[in-house]
Amino acid sequence: MASALSTPPTDLTKLWDRYGTPLDRDRLAEHIDGRGMLFMHSREMPIWGREFFKDADPEGPNIEALKEHLIDVLVEYLEGLQTKQRT
Repeated sequence: MASALSTPPTDLTKLWDRYGTPLDRDRLAEHIDGRGMLFMHSREMPIWGREFFKDADPEGPNIEALKEHLIDVLVEYLEGLQTKQRT
């Protein structure tokens, strides 16, 4: 998969270099869900806030809360990668 991308994928074990130590959770979440995107640049990876619920009813109950929860879980996972890399 990585070979199909025109831009090399980010090394997820080194996010501390970009988002600070400890990770700036809000900034990282904004990048994952697309709120922090610069629209003048292309993006090969999906905006996960949209991907998680692209087929869901946007008026359904608790969609935003569930979306935030899934992104929080993803951020926690990424934090774990950083800890494992640093120890």
